Amino acid sequence: MRGQLLTAGGRPVDAVFNVSSEDLPLTLATQSTIGEILYPRSSGEILANVNPTFWQYVPGDVRRYGAVGDGDTDCTTAFQQAINASSLVIFPEGNFSCSNFATLASDTAIRGAGIGKTRITKAQDTTQSRGVLYAQSESSTAFIENVTISGIEFVEPNNTFSEFQHLVSFNGVRHVLVTDCRFTGFRGDGIYVGSQDGERHNERVSIVNCVFDGVNNDNRNAISVIDCDGLVISENHFVNCTRSNMPGAVDIEPNAFDYQVNRNVTISNNTFKNCGGNVANIGLVLSQTTFTEQPENFSIFGNVFDGVSRAVAVLTSTTYARPLNVSIFGNSGKVGDFLSIGTSVDGVSFSGNSLYGTGRLFLGFNDTDTARSVVVADNTLVGDGTNTRGVVIRGGEGISITGNTFDGIIDYCVLIGGTTPTADNIVISGNTVKDSDTGVEFSSGTLTNISITDNNFSGTTSPIQGTIPAGTQIANNVGYVTENQGLASVSSGATVAHGLAGTPEFVSVTSTTATPTDIFVNAANSTTFTVNFTGGGSGSFYWHAKTANA
Repeated sequence: MRGQLLTAGGRPVDAVFNVSSEDLPLTLATQSTIGEILYPRSSGEILANVNPTFWQYVPGDVRRYGAVGDGDTDCTTAFQQAINASSLVIFPEGNFSCSNFATLASDTAIRGAGIGKTRITKAQDTTQSRGVLYAQSESSTAFIENVTISGIEFVEPNNTFSEFQHLVSFNGVRHVLVTDCRFTGFRGDGIYVGSQDGERHNERVSIVNCVFDGVNNDNRNAISVIDCDGLVISENHFVNCTRSNMPGAVDIEPNAFDYQVNRNVTISNNTFKNCGGNVANIGLVLSQTTFTEQPENFSIFGNVFDGVSRAVAVLTSTTYARPLNVSIFGNSGKVGDFLSIGTSVDGVSFSGNSLYGTGRLFLGFNDTDTARSVVVADNTLVGDGTNTRGVVIRGGEGISITGNTFDGIIDYCVLIGGTTPTADNIVISGNTVKDSDTGVEFSSGTLTNISITDNNFSGTTSPIQGTIPAGTQIANNVGYVTENQGLASVSSGATVAHGLAGTPEFVSVTSTTATPTDIFVNAANSTTFTVNFTGGGSGSFYWHAKTANA
C-alpha cells in the first residue's frame, strides 16, 4: 500500500504512547531530521519478487531499485525491476546508463521528466537488434500491448555505424505510443518495429512528437518498420539521419517473409532536414513477390523536407490483387528527387505538393518498370533552373498528369518512353509550364492512347519534342496550336500562314462570295498552305486547318 508510515525499524506505526524517537514515523511532518516517507513493498513488487533498495522512492521509480542518474552506474537491472514490479515506471531527471536491454511488459507506462532532463544512455553494444528497450511477444498471435513511453532521451554515445545496434526495438506489440522522446546518435535504428526471432506482428503503433538526430548521418534509419498494421508517424523531427548505403529516415520494408504485414500507415506533419539514404526520406519498399496480407493504404501528407536527397519512394516487384492505395499529398520543401516509383507499382496519388527540387519525379527508373493507376495532380514543382527535370514516365498504363505547375524545369516537364517500354492511356492535361525548356518529350517504345490537352506551354521554348506517336490527341494547348481558322484575302496561288505547331492534315477553304469557284488547296507545310482558284484576280476566303492530332 503506497504511503503507509513505518518506523525506522520498518514496523508499522501503532497508536501507542510513550514511543521512543527510534519508533517515530519517517515523515516530513513528524521527523524533520530524517524527512522521508518509506514505501513498503507493493503488490507488484511482491508478485515479481522484487526487493527495493531505496525505500524512500515510490514503487516504479527506478531509483527505488538502485538506479543512479550519474551517467556511470549501470541501471539495466533497476530498469528491468521497475518494469517487472510496476505499471508506471518513473525516470526522474538524470543520465541513466544501461549496458544491456530491458524487456517491456504489457500495460506499462515509462515516463521521464522530459527531453533534456531524463536521458537513457546505451553504455555498450547489446544483443543484436534489441537496443536498450526491447519488446518480444511469445508467439505470432500474442502481443505486448498497451505501452506508453514518454519524456525520455535515448542516447547512443558511440556514433560509428553498426546496422543492428538499435535504441528501441518492438516485436509483437499492440497499442504502443512513443511520444515526446528524443533519439540521439543511433548507430542502427532509433526505433525498430519488426518481426524478430520468427513470425511476430505489430498493430497500432504511434510515434508522435519525437526528435530523431543521427548526429553525423552515419547510421541506418531513424525508424525501420518491418511489420505493422495501423502505424502512425506524426509531428516528429528527423535530422542528420542515414548513411548513403542505407534506405532513409523512415523505411517501411518487410524482410521478404510472406507473413509480414504492412498496411494502414500514416506518415504526416513531420520535418526532415539533412537526411540521406539510397531509397528516400520516406520509403515504401514492398519488394516481396507475395504476402499473406497484401500491403495497402498508405497516407503521406503535410511533411516538410529541407535539403534532403529524395522525398518519397514507392518500390515493388510484383502486381498485387488490389492497388496499393498510396496517397502522397500536401508535402512541401526542398528535395533532390520529388518522388520515385520503381519496378511495378499500382495505385499511387501524388497531389497538392509544393516542392523545390534538383532532381525529377520518376514513374519508373528503368525501361522494364511500370506504373499503373498513378495520378500526379495539382502540384507545384519548381526547379533550380540548372539541374531539375520533370516527370519521367517509362512505361505503364492509366497515368494522369493534370493541373500541375512546372517552373524552372530543364530539358522536359514530362518525358514519356525509353528504349523499349510500353505506355498506354496517358493523360497530360491542364498543366502550366513556366521558364522551362520542353513541355512534353517523346522517347522511343510502344506509346499508345496519349492525350495532351488544355495545357499552357507559353512558358517553354519547345512545347512538344520527339516523334509524336500515331493517334496521339493534342488539342486546346496554349503555345502549341493544332487547330486554327481565319479569314484571308489572297490571289490565286498565294500562301496563307496557318499558325499551327505542325503541318496540317486537313485544310478547308470557303469563299465569302459566289465566285470564285473551283477552289483547291495544296503545298501545305509546317508554316503555310497555298490557295488556288479559277478566274484569276483575288478573293476572300474562310479557312480552317488542323493537324492529325487535333
